Amino acid sequence: MKAILLIMPLAILLGCGTAMGHDFSPTLIRLEETKAGNFQVFKKSNKALTLKLPEHCNVGKAESDQNSTKQSYAANCGPRGIKGSTIKTESQDPHQEVMLQIHYLSGETYRKNNNGQTISFLIPQAKSNWSVAMDYLALGVKHILLGFDHLLFVLGILLITGNARKIFLAITAFTLGHSLTLGLASMGWLHLSPRPVEIIIALSLVFLGLEAARGNKRTLACQKPWLVAVLFGLIHGLGFAGALAEIGFPQNEFLVPLASFNLGVEFGQVAFVLTAVLFWRLFALNRLSIRLPAYLVGSLGVFFILERMI
Repeated sequence: MKAILLIMPLAILLGCGTAMGHDFSPTLIRLEETKAGNFQVFKKSNKALTLKLPEHCNVGKAESDQNSTKQSYAANCGPRGIKGSTIKTESQDPHQEVMLQIHYLSGETYRKNNNGQTISFLIPQAKSNWSVAMDYLALGVKHILLGFDHLLFVLGILLITGNARKIFLAITAFTLGHSLTLGLASMGWLHLSPRPVEIIIALSLVFLGLEAARGNKRTLACQKPWLVAVLFGLIHGLGFAGALAEIGFPQNEFLVPLASFNLGVEFGQVAFVLTAVLFWRLFALNRLSIRLPAYLVGSLGVFFILERMI
């Protein structure tokens, strides 16, 4: 019964989105100012979505790829430009995620994300650092909560740790590891192909699942889970960076969004850890209760490996 109580919330949180794995692909809309009031518009979406620029903007002929997932065209918004105007999107999906980016000739960058069937973006005259920070904080929280492979890794770490001190050290080590590579990759100082990174992340789940299921406390992983956490954390950080590669950071506002995104990841991670530990304490889980989620972590790791190798 205790094992079932543990599996149920994990299945709801993780099982319902396993096929998503590390999916973080909102519709991306990017406007690049080519000269005063003139923009090149790029849209990337896997779903049908209508983009409506301000009425005073004259839109040119659109060019699309074969799959119609990418589209680009020129837009002349005249001397009024687009600041102070509204850009709208419409889709059939009530949960459609849209990330809007505007790059001005001055080097100023505006970024905003929102979700819904109909979205209106009011383009401000100037965007504050606080607004940028809140946007990327929300992206960080959403990314870790939708990054089921990352949450499964954190769950695996919890399963092989025996006390609160080890949990704290291991989660701190994981944070340091992924923060380091996230920062280096985001600054362009470190780059690895996304596919092997995602496969190694899946392998880390298989490793932790096996360690937790065997229950051998004499292994290096069980005695020093912080070492495993920091080493694999370096790889998971590259996974975070890969998800941000398409969104990017403002050139003149790099540190604020990077720190905010990472802080958002930590908020989501801490919330997950506290929830898991709460269930652990409430139901006084035994050895069998540990093995069941261990099998879940390892099995989903195998699934992700096969999915990412095909």
